[in-house]
Amino acid sequence: MTVADKVTAALVIVKDEDGVMHHVYEGGLVPSNADPDHLKQLRESGMVKKVADTEQPSEPKADGAPKGNASREEWAKFAALRGAPDEETREGGLSQTELREKYGK
Repeated sequence: MTVADKVTAALVIVKDEDGVMHHVYEGGLVPSNADPDHLKQLRESGMVKKVADTEQPSEPKADGAPKGNASREEWAKFAALRGAPDEETREGGLSQTELREKYGK
């Protein structure tokens, strides 16, 4: 059984061992090369939790929706295809979570 860390907050920025920052959305898995000290802080804050087996993020839906933890840009493209107005999909419009909730159903 593999142990991984799953994001429980809406979004966390995870620093890896090389100092590179990764944006990981709720439900996503923390990169395996996460900086141990930073990962400890994220666990203590309750923003991530250990999970017993590494569930893969859900596959795209049959209607072509992106994975739940896909980037905001991917969700904006998908929402635009479903008729979302430009003010919702452009930079500064709806967040990834808002686009996912509104157009991912």
